[in-house]
Amino acid sequence: MYPKSAVIVGGSVAGLLQGLQLKRKGTNVIVLEQDPNKNRHTHESGVTIGPSVVGLLRKYDATGLPPSIFTEYMSLAWRKRLRVPPGPKEGDGAVEYRQGKRAVGVSYNREKGIVTVKYVDVITGEEDSVSAESVIVADGVHTSIAKMLQIPIRKDYAGYIAWRGTVPESRLSRETIEYFSNRLNFTLLKGTYFISYFIPTETGRIEPGKRLLNWVWYFVVPEGSPELTEIFTDVNGKFHPSTVPHGLIKPNIWAAQIARYKDQMIAPLAEAVTQTPLPFVTKVAESEIQQASHFDNRLVVVGDAFTALRSHMGMASEQAARHCWQMDRV
Repeated sequence: MYPKSAVIVGGSVAGLLQGLQLKRKGTNVIVLEQDPNKNRHTHESGVTIGPSVVGLLRKYDATGLPPSIFTEYMSLAWRKRLRVPPGPKEGDGAVEYRQGKRAVGVSYNREKGIVTVKYVDVITGEEDSVSAESVIVADGVHTSIAKMLQIPIRKDYAGYIAWRGTVPESRLSRETIEYFSNRLNFTLLKGTYFISYFIPTETGRIEPGKRLLNWVWYFVVPEGSPELTEIFTDVNGKFHPSTVPHGLIKPNIWAAQIARYKDQMIAPLAEAVTQTPLPFVTKVAESEIQQASHFDNRLVVVGDAFTALRSHMGMASEQAARHCWQMDRV
């Protein structure tokens, strides 16, 4: 039986999928997202669509469009139509997305069966709270709610890093575009490998010629090694524990990485990597918490906040969708 009200902490993929499912079941949902930006910026990860994601979209999508669009005709028609969300379906719950709200506390009233989440506005500093029958924690691998509840968390470096980047399709040759189109590509080199695939732009452009080619280069670097320290020290001399952002990788480090493997790369891959304007690099980690359900099952942890698996295929969204299917069963 679905709750009448729910609060979701975290407004990214896992939280949004859970919110969509709850809304369709008649639950009134409030989503708390700490990012104050109206438009969420891409993290260029977890964007491969797997069967669980497709299944959810087919079950709950209200736009009348399939989960993916292939023809130029549909792309043209989409651009000419206003991007207006469809109206609610009969039986839908109400949804409110509160951006710029960071959760700072959580409590449970067992007698009333109510969970309360305290939060602060990240811009004004104003504090407030919201209560509901159920709370879903989807605030990612660095989950603050799990820390507040003192849930034991295991987090380990997986032993390898991910060089990452996107290159506008307009910067690639026709041969390279044809090579990477319509599939998820694996490229094996000596002791390392790439995955690559086309993705939409941040503004949702999906038509050929306007897309981005996304690539991830998984590379083994021992924990605590001088090489790891050197890679994660940026152009300003600052050490980053997990990610060196776009534009801050030291040019000599990136140039040496390419030079070391360029002779092993096929021509399309070499072109894509060398044409990428702002690569970045992140450590690959895995984490898990020991218990997902709390407060008499009225608070549940999902997505990367529950288990962050070491990435291999860019399918973090698939885990988020599977958690939705599992929640639907219980």
